[in-house]
Amino acid sequence: MYIAIKPSNREQLTATEKATVVSYLTDRSVLGIEPVIVNADNYYITAAITVTYNPNLTTITSGQLKASTISTVTTYSDDKLERFDSKLRRSKLEEKIADISAAIVGVNSSYVMYKRFTPALATNTTLEANFNNALYVSDNHERHDDHIPAVYTSAFTKDGRTQYIKDDGLGVLFMYYLDTSGNEVITDSSIGTVNYTTGAVQIINLNVDSYSTYVKIFAKPADSGSIMSSQNQLFQIEADDVTVTMQTGT
Repeated sequence: MYIAIKPSNREQLTATEKATVVSYLTDRSVLGIEPVIVNADNYYITAAITVTYNPNLTTITSGQLKASTISTVTTYSDDKLERFDSKLRRSKLEEKIADISAAIVGVNSSYVMYKRFTPALATNTTLEANFNNALYVSDNHERHDDHIPAVYTSAFTKDGRTQYIKDDGLGVLFMYYLDTSGNEVITDSSIGTVNYTTGAVQIINLNVDSYSTYVKIFAKPADSGSIMSSQNQLFQIEADDVTVTMQTGT
């Protein structure tokens, strides 16, 4: 019997904590059933939120409303997302933001999923992320210009250049850097795959010189209004991943 557990104050249990849980469950389990503790599969969500408010209806400053919006989003994450079989409902979260103040007359939000990796340097590494949500598919299947990728990575350094990976709209991932004019120069035309239906992403034999904290794989859901977790998968929204744009309106 496999059991996924996420502690409330960090991402994973220690080996000692796992052994304690296994011992506790073994003493109480049905004969022949062996409990195995596995780590939760942690994923994250970025939130881009535009809040329209009427300054004539409140004495609260724009900065205070922005701070309250970020707090509302992270509280929603704590209460609703950071549990198994959860669902992010855009309409519900936007309602909670609108309830912050009567001065808020409109809320619009969009969300992108991502997973963090810490690949070894100068080593061929395969990165896999199963987002378990259908992904956005661009109508324009081109690698350049108008193509809007469903999958893309954060920056990393390879061969002395800042490089990135994204999909081509046809299920293939390619690596590139930007020249001095901002044009994409492809350095690997096929470094992985993406399944737009299942949300499975695989980067094959990535070999990097360096990166900042993590290499992140981002994925745009087909339906930003509803993101669901599956099995031992957990989603969360951290404060640093919330971008709030304030604008005035009536």
